[in-house]
Amino acid sequence: MTLLEQIRVIAYTFIFGIVLAFFFNLVYRFLFSKKNIINIFSNFFFFFFFSSIYFYFLFQINGGILHYYLLLFFLISFVLYNHLFKKIR
Repeated sequence: MTLLEQIRVIAYTFIFGIVLAFFFNLVYRFLFSKKNIINIFSNFFFFFFFSSIYFYFLFQINGGILHYYLLLFFLISFVLYNHLFKKIR
């Protein structure tokens, strides 16, 4: 992987973590409803949808190779968004 591909993948992962955190906070009350069957289906479809989008674009950028530092950037962006915008939820 070239340096340009790595920078694009890191930037994409960081932005995707922020977008996922935004949508997670947006639909939080539907993902964790009191009805167990709704909870299972909503969680499955939410994370299946977003993981499919992530891996599709990751495949377009670098052939779908997932490195450990991408997970680190994803977690950093997710935590950063939740820390900065925790008053919104």
